[in-house]
Amino acid sequence: MRRVLLPLLLLSLVIPFPTAAQEPSIRIVSEEMENRFPVELLFHIEVEGQATEIARIKLFYRLRGSESETQVPLDLTPGPRVRASYRWYTEHLTVPPGAPILYRWEIRDRAGHVLKTEERTFYYDDVRFDWQTRSDESLTVFWYAGGEPFGAELYEKARSSLTTLEAGLGAHLDFPIRIVVYGSEEDFRSAFPRMKDWVGGRAFPAMGLTVQTIAPGDEEYLARVIPHEIAHLLFFQLTDNPYVTPPSWLDEGLAVYSEGRTNAYYDLLVSLAAAEGTLLPIEFIVGGFPADYERAVLAYAQSYSMVRFLIEQYGWAKLGEYLRAFKTAGVRFDRERAFQEIYGLSFEEFLQAWHDHVGLRGTPEVPTAVPTRTATAVPTPGTTPAGDEKRPGLPCFGLALVPFSIAVVWWRRKGEGRGARL
Repeated sequence: MRRVLLPLLLLSLVIPFPTAAQEPSIRIVSEEMENRFPVELLFHIEVEGQATEIARIKLFYRLRGSESETQVPLDLTPGPRVRASYRWYTEHLTVPPGAPILYRWEIRDRAGHVLKTEERTFYYDDVRFDWQTRSDESLTVFWYAGGEPFGAELYEKARSSLTTLEAGLGAHLDFPIRIVVYGSEEDFRSAFPRMKDWVGGRAFPAMGLTVQTIAPGDEEYLARVIPHEIAHLLFFQLTDNPYVTPPSWLDEGLAVYSEGRTNAYYDLLVSLAAAEGTLLPIEFIVGGFPADYERAVLAYAQSYSMVRFLIEQYGWAKLGEYLRAFKTAGVRFDRERAFQEIYGLSFEEFLQAWHDHVGLRGTPEVPTAVPTRTATAVPTPGTTPAGDEKRPGLPCFGLALVPFSIAVVWWRRKGEGRGARL
């Protein structure tokens, strides 16, 4: 495994510390980050005491989006000049390639002087591959297979998708996003030692990161998955709020709609469910999607249909305004009241209009239990979630499986008679 040492210049020359943080009695001589992805990351620092011995060094670090910070006292022998290191084992954790790691130092000498550095960012890249990049102020695309033409295609699709969504929603990113593309499933799995074999992509919205498997030449999948992922990442930044969480149907529905083409399979599945009165109650797709496969596919189809109707009937601008309401909401936020204030009709009236649009017959069945949202990263089409992440997500099934699902549903209904449940 190739090891990469990234020597940094003296922080006093690179970062203009605030006056309150400067301590002339303590000087950082050097700092290095040793990247051994995916096994471990080493933090090295050398410090000099101008007046007396260095007595203590603490490292504080966290992943972007994490609500907690790890605090580590480094082992050292006090002296006028001290070099210390910390080894962070990541092999058995879900730390994705390209993850932004925010860290800072606190250094104290025997006289009680303290130097506190500003928080800095290190990207934990997969140094086993020779990555190529294309970037602008808002996004960076990483790839190693397929050459420059493939990278250009990835970047242009990401750029156009982001531009379209930002213009429609009247939104802008709070921080840049990164798209890391592996050229094979084997390479992808090697970056996630703990992940199941069938997972082919992961999104980490709180980090502004998505990691995908896209083989050069698979233009159809590229054209679908990149806009889908861009939508998830922008949606998170537009709605992120510790007090409230937007409904799952809105997040997933917008991601599918952003793929930029009519999803005839999902339209057909919703029409079949509407005709038989088996559409899922809204409670089923607000907090979490069903674990049952057929119901989960219907949940995605229904979410896409609702978002499509919302945009085509009322426009992008109102949707952007509604999403921003989540961002600025307080503890007592009422999402249905906000919906009515922005759209000029109640959410129940919207649901009725959508039901009429899809041709609902009867009343949707009542679930025996309303599923709860689980804290997982947002997976991508054809994947299953795993690991921890601030914003929850749900499995998104590849469109290639939907025709089979519809055929099974049709066959079962034909054999069991009208009213068979998904």
